[in-house]
Amino acid sequence: MNVLEVENLNATFGSFRLKDISFSLKDNSILVILGKNGAGKTKLLECLCGLEPITSAF
Repeated sequence: MNVLEVENLNATFGSFRLKDISFSLKDNSILVILGKNGAGKTKLLECLCGLEPITSAF
Protein backbone atom coordinates (compact mmCIF):
# COMPACT_ATOMS: atom_id res chain seq x y z
CA MET A 1 0.00 0.00 0.00
CA ASN A 2 1.31 3.47 -0.90
CA VAL A 3 1.09 6.12 1.83
CA LEU A 4 2.33 8.83 -0.55
CA GLU A 5 2.26 8.86 -4.32
CA VAL A 6 3.37 11.78 -6.48
CA GLU A 7 3.04 11.71 -10.26
CA ASN A 8 4.30 14.40 -12.64
CA LEU A 9 4.61 17.19 -10.07
CA ASN A 10 5.54 20.51 -11.70
CA ALA A 11 6.23 23.78 -9.92
CA THR A 12 7.85 27.04 -11.00
CA PHE A 13 9.68 29.53 -8.77
CA GLY A 14 10.92 32.41 -10.91
CA SER A 15 13.48 30.89 -13.27
CA PHE A 16 13.77 27.65 -11.23
CA ARG A 17 11.48 24.75 -12.08
CA LEU A 18 10.66 21.32 -10.67
CA LYS A 19 9.65 19.21 -13.67
CA ASP A 20 7.88 15.84 -13.82
CA ILE A 21 8.73 14.64 -10.29
CA SER A 22 7.27 11.17 -9.65
CA PHE A 23 7.73 8.74 -6.76
CA SER A 24 5.79 6.58 -4.34
CA LEU A 25 6.34 5.77 -0.69
CA LYS A 26 5.12 2.42 0.54
CA ASP A 27 3.94 1.69 4.07
CA ASN A 28 6.81 1.01 6.53
CA SER A 29 9.50 2.32 4.16
CA ILE A 30 11.94 5.23 4.19
CA LEU A 31 12.32 7.83 1.44
CA VAL A 32 15.60 9.72 1.04
CA ILE A 33 15.90 12.74 -1.24
CA LEU A 34 19.47 13.35 -2.39
CA GLY A 35 20.91 16.00 -4.68
CA LYS A 36 23.37 18.84 -5.08
CA ASN A 37 22.91 22.30 -3.57
CA GLY A 38 20.18 24.12 -5.48
CA ALA A 39 18.68 20.95 -6.96
CA GLY A 40 15.23 21.62 -5.45
CA LYS A 41 15.08 19.23 -2.50
CA THR A 42 13.72 21.84 -0.09
CA LYS A 43 11.31 23.28 -2.69
CA LEU A 44 9.95 19.77 -3.30
CA LEU A 45 9.31 19.27 0.42
CA GLU A 46 7.70 22.72 0.66
CA CYS A 47 5.35 21.79 -2.21
CA LEU A 48 4.41 18.50 -0.55
CA CYS A 49 3.67 20.31 2.74
CA GLY A 50 1.50 22.91 0.99
CA LEU A 51 3.86 25.82 1.66
CA GLU A 52 4.56 26.43 -2.06
CA PRO A 53 2.09 26.21 -4.95
CA ILE A 54 2.16 23.25 -7.35
CA THR A 55 1.69 24.17 -11.01
CA SER A 56 0.33 20.74 -11.96
CA ALA A 57 0.28 17.13 -10.77
CA PHE A 58 -1.68 14.02 -11.70
